[in-house]
Amino acid sequence: MKRIIISMGFAVLTCITAISLNSCGLVDFDHSENGNLDGYWHLVTVDSLTNGVSTDLGEKRYFWAIQATLLELYSPDWLGGQRFVSRISYQDNRLTIIELRNDKREEGDPVIENVDKVSPFGVNNVTETFQVEELLGRSMTLSTTELRLRFKKM
Repeated sequence: MKRIIISMGFAVLTCITAISLNSCGLVDFDHSENGNLDGYWHLVTVDSLTNGVSTDLGEKRYFWAIQATLLELYSPDWLGGQRFVSRISYQDNRLTIIELRNDKREEGDPVIENVDKVSPFGVNNVTETFQVEELLGRSMTLSTTELRLRFKKM
């Protein structure tokens, strides 16, 4: 009986804490409408649709982290582990990167002007739209007119 009372007390306390944090704006409990898109993705293959060349990146560490309307590009091996961030839009099987920025808070997250910094991630424009060709549980395929990107969910 004690165990049930303690468990119920913990559940009530957890619920009250969650409601308090949410009402104070400290924690956002809204859920994304992105479905399987949200998550931490490993870029494993980039196919050029213009010349047919395929690049295997399975042993490289290029990652896309997607959560709600935010995207982070990160590789510990590229540019000293520099991170890039962007807002995204996901509608009608299209993922649009909006105004890609360097993740440098102290400098105000400057907009990227040289896309060479993000090209290893399969991004060739500061604002770019990808067609979502496949989004099944642990795999995702995105494409533009120039590239097809294949990901595995971590």
